Amino acid sequence: MQSTSVRKDYYQAGHHFGIDDLQAITPDSQILASQDRLTLYEFIWLKSAEGTIIVDHTISAVRQQAVYCFLPGQVRHFHFTGRVCGFRLSFSREFLFLGSNISSIDNWLDEHLNPAVPVIIAGEKLENEIDGICRKMQEEVEQRFLLHDALLSGLLNMLMIYFSRNVTELEGGAAGSGDRLLVSSFKSLLKQRFIEKKQVSDYADELCVTANYLNRTVKKITGITASHHIQQQIILEAKRMAIYSNESMKQIAYRLGFDDLAHFSKFFKNKSGMSFTCFKKASLASRLAQ
Repeated sequence: MQSTSVRKDYYQAGHHFGIDDLQAITPDSQILASQDRLTLYEFIWLKSAEGTIIVDHTISAVRQQAVYCFLPGQVRHFHFTGRVCGFRLSFSREFLFLGSNISSIDNWLDEHLNPAVPVIIAGEKLENEIDGICRKMQEEVEQRFLLHDALLSGLLNMLMIYFSRNVTELEGGAAGSGDRLLVSSFKSLLKQRFIEKKQVSDYADELCVTANYLNRTVKKITGITASHHIQQQIILEAKRMAIYSNESMKQIAYRLGFDDLAHFSKFFKNKSGMSFTCFKKASLASRLAQ
């Protein structure tokens, strides 16, 4: 069914920025119901909404006055039971730097958006800031004022600064900047190398620290160890492949760097709580029921 939202997109030299006004979205609209992998970063600001969200096969209730943050490669599916009020922002990583060179924002993307989905609950002050910035973005995309590309990028950076402050407050900002930089570097490296590097020592060597120190630091900042992050990144990608590709378990195991199919099968069952075959069957049944 055709969406009733207002869509605004901006492209320049391969960079992308888009904004959707969700004020008039209906429960059966497909604008947030895609089950394809995201190709862009996405922030969804839900001022008011009811329903459920499925992110990489994990189901939870939609929260109001919340910002959902998604990474390229993730799969998310919203199912609303009533009208929605809010905005959706989608953008390429490069778009952040059209009007700015704020590298700390780039670090924040790596530190806080992998692999979980941060849900930032907005208080009254943040809510007003989000609304104001989103509406200014709409105006800039529609009117194409002078230097609007730089201003859009600047507004996006501003919005992410507000988000990063709130996430930092929730996660305990007492950790030193050096520790946070180490965790950010680890997560960035993990996203690129998890297929070939599956041991904490592999990442510790590249980051010039001991495996024990890396584990302790990552746990202090994120609440879970570096080894758990590695395992969950592998399982997450295996689940995505199981759900959204027609490849066999053997093919998926090989693509994820497992030469021994029995080892992959045991690893998947231990870390996900069910066998690969059962997971794929349950996933297929769930998709058919939707």
